[in-house]
Amino acid sequence: MNEITYEIGRRIYKVRKEYNWTQQKLADKSGVSCAYISRLENGNDFCPTVGFLCEIARALKVSPKWLIFGDSYENSI
Repeated sequence: MNEITYEIGRRIYKVRKEYNWTQQKLADKSGVSCAYISRLENGNDFCPTVGFLCEIARALKVSPKWLIFGDSYENSI
């Protein structure tokens, strides 16, 4: 597990829980498999694709930049 992937998964989990969604519900809304979402949330995908991350971000109504970089991205501009 690397730190960046872990943080992406943590952000996905956090927002998903705010919506009270299961991984399956997020999978249905994003078009990304439930297994892939599980791997991301557990930090087990070492190279998440930008396309899938954008679809997840769209479903969660968050910026892809925030999903990938977190608050530090906004503060570094």
